[in-house]
Amino acid sequence: MRGIFFLLLVLFLLALVLRFDLVFYFAYFLLLAYALSRWLTHRALVRLDVRRTYTDHAFLNDDVDVRVRLRNRTIWPLPWLHVDESVPIDLHTPNFVRGAYAVGVRGEAELRYRLSSRRRGYYLLGPLHLTAGDPFGFAREERHLREQERLVVYPAVLPLTHLGLPATLPFGTVRATSPLFQDPNRIAGVREYRSGDSVRQVHWKASAHANTLLVKRHHPAISQEMAIVLDLDENAYARRYRTAASEWGIVVAASLAYYLSTHKQPVGLVTVGHDPLAEGGIPPMIVPPRPGRDQAMHILELLARVQLNRAARPLESLLADTVAKRRNSPSRKPSVPLRR
Repeated sequence: MRGIFFLLLVLFLLALVLRFDLVFYFAYFLLLAYALSRWLTHRALVRLDVRRTYTDHAFLNDDVDVRVRLRNRTIWPLPWLHVDESVPIDLHTPNFVRGAYAVGVRGEAELRYRLSSRRRGYYLLGPLHLTAGDPFGFAREERHLREQERLVVYPAVLPLTHLGLPATLPFGTVRATSPLFQDPNRIAGVREYRSGDSVRQVHWKASAHANTLLVKRHHPAISQEMAIVLDLDENAYARRYRTAASEWGIVVAASLAYYLSTHKQPVGLVTVGHDPLAEGGIPPMIVPPRPGRDQAMHILELLARVQLNRAARPLESLLADTVAKRRNSPSRKPSVPLRR
């Protein structure tokens, strides 16, 4: 930039000294070319369409392919365009991706790179820095895109046999010793019709085959609402094993949530960890028990973001108060005693 101004100054001085009109014309043409080139390059860079294409959720050890598409929407070419993308250091080494391209009139270019989901977490891609020049080499324009896009890496989900948990824990549907409840989706067999049986329970196909009325028998069972309690208070862990132990606790919680949801059991989560997306990030975070795959993915996403936190209140105290409030609630349903 200083070079072009120095050249223009020299041309004007020569034109004044030599009184040669052609030098004036050349200096004016050079000045006009510089101003026009600078304006068109800035306009082309500002109107450059930039889009990231990638999968914003991934499981541990998955590879995520990211494509940054650059499309020139003007009739002014960009003979050189330098792209500098910032990426998380936990997913890519080094923590940036760079590329240089020539984008023609209404042309396109694409920056491609791959992220390795080596660690669970909530990550941001960007910001993106663009630098472009004009065809004459006069101008150098820059554009800084501060918009960042998220990438969530779920924690590892392991089979329960790999966790070493006691087999007596009442996961899933638990059979009761007395038929207090019956699960209509779990047929145990048929029996003869008795007076007072509901017509809805009649097994018509079996009755027609046996030439007598038969009713369905269901397994006596109840569906338990499970709440996974995850203590992420850093004071609850020894300093030496704090990171490893808390990460293993997150893996266990994610595995339990996934297992229970696949077995159609309502599952929830209670933790005193820190969520960077929560309002103020203030714990505790409580996810009420619900069944379904959407609930499991919601818990997995929360477990991907949650971090160790210095809780102002121990988890035991929080749980004790929560149980006491539930017991004193007038709308609370009576519990059904179960045997393991």
